Amino acid sequence: MSEVAAIPDDHLGVRLNGVLAGRLWQQRQHLVFGYDPAWLARKSIPVLSQSLPARAEPHEGPEVEAFFGNLLPEGDVRSAVARALRISERNDYALLDAIGGDCAGALMLSRPDAPVIEAIAAGSLLSADELRRMVSEAPSRPLLAGEHGMRLSLAGAQTKFALCKAGDHWVKPAPGAISTHILKPAIRDLPGSIENEAFCMTLAKRCGLGVPDCWIETDPPLYVVERYDRVRDVATGRVKRLHQEDFCQALGVPSSNKYEAEGGPSLKACFDLVRRVSSDPTGDLLRLLDWVIFNFLIGNHDAHAKNLSLIYRGGQTRLAPFYDLISTAAYPNLSEKFAMRIGGAKAIRYMSMRDWREFAEECGMTVAFAIKRMAMLTEQFNREAVQLFENLGSTGDGVLRASRIPIERVKALSRMFDAEKAQQG
Repeated sequence: MSEVAAIPDDHLGVRLNGVLAGRLWQQRQHLVFGYDPAWLARKSIPVLSQSLPARAEPHEGPEVEAFFGNLLPEGDVRSAVARALRISERNDYALLDAIGGDCAGALMLSRPDAPVIEAIAAGSLLSADELRRMVSEAPSRPLLAGEHGMRLSLAGAQTKFALCKAGDHWVKPAPGAISTHILKPAIRDLPGSIENEAFCMTLAKRCGLGVPDCWIETDPPLYVVERYDRVRDVATGRVKRLHQEDFCQALGVPSSNKYEAEGGPSLKACFDLVRRVSSDPTGDLLRLLDWVIFNFLIGNHDAHAKNLSLIYRGGQTRLAPFYDLISTAAYPNLSEKFAMRIGGAKAIRYMSMRDWREFAEECGMTVAFAIKRMAMLTEQFNREAVQLFENLGSTGDGVLRASRIPIERVKALSRMFDAEKAQQG
C-alpha cells in the first residue's frame, strides 16, 4: 500500500531529537508506524528499533505495538496516569498522544500541527515544599500527569518523575526542556527501597559494571539517578537526548510479557541480540555477563529484559549503562523466581554449577571463561560490599537488608564450587 495514502489526518509525528523520523497512527485498533521518506533518504539512517528496520512500507503488527507500548508506564502507575488524564488505560495511542512528548531516549511524539519546542531554559525552580508536594501526590499523579504542559512518559511499574538539576536546585522542566535526572520515592510495601537501590547501584559502580551516578535525597526521601540517555554538549553546554531502546523493544516483545516464564526474552536471547547488533560485541558481552553475575550476587530476581537497553550514539550501538539494580531477595514477600532462568534453574534453591555451565553454553561462551569471570567478580564483589557497608554504617533499613544478601550469595556460590570439586575428586 502507498505510505502517503495510508497516513490519516489523525496521527502522531515521531521525532528523534526534533527531526521527523516517521508517523504513528491507528488502523482497526492497531498501531501502524511508517518512516518518513526524507528520513529514509538520509545518508545515515538510524532506525528507531532493531525490530523496525528501515523501509518505505509502513510497519504494522506486534513489533509496532511492542516498541511504542514499551515507552509507556506499567501496572498501577499506568492506571494512575490514565485516571489523572481521563483516558482508557488500555489505549496506547491515546496515552502516547497525552504523555509522549518526552520519552526515554530521544523520542518525542506529538500531533502534526503541534510546534516543535526545544526549550533553552530548563524551567522553574522548585522549592522544598513543592518537591514534597510532588512526592506526596506521586501515587495518584505519577510522571506529573495532568500538570500544564507536562507530556512525560517513563517506562516501568514504579512511581517516578523526571526533573532537571541546576546547581543545587531542582527544576520542573518547561515544555520542550530536557530532564536530566529520574527521582523515585520509596516503594510501597518495600521498606528501605531507596537505600537498597542506592546501595546496589553504588556497589555496581565500585565493581566496574558501568552505571549512572546516583544518590539519596533526604528531604523529602528520594532515590535519584542521573539519566544515561542525556549528554551535555561540551561546546555549547546544552543537554542533548540520546536515542535508546530496551531489550523488549529491540526484540519486539510487549512489556506484559517481559518475564521469560510469560514468553519474554531469555538470557540467551539477550546475549544473541548483543552479539548481533553491538558495535563492540566482545566488550558488551563481557559487561552483560557481569550483569548476570552481579544480579545473582545482590539477589535481584526481577532482572528482566526491560532492565537492559541499547544506546545509539555517534553511529555506534552499545549496551547502555545498567539501571534498576535492587536486591529483591531482601524482601520475603517478593517472588524468589528469576525473571530469566540461569541455565535450567528458575530459583536459587535449585541451582548448582551445572546451571552456570549450561547458561554459559547457551549464551555462546566457553564454560572455563564464564567460571573464571564469575570467580573474579565474586571476589571483588565480596571485598567491595563489605567495605561499602562499613563506609555507610547504619544508614537505613534498606542498606541493612540489601547488605545481608551478598554474604548469603557468596556463600551459596562457594558451596556450588565446593560441591563440584567434591564430585570431580
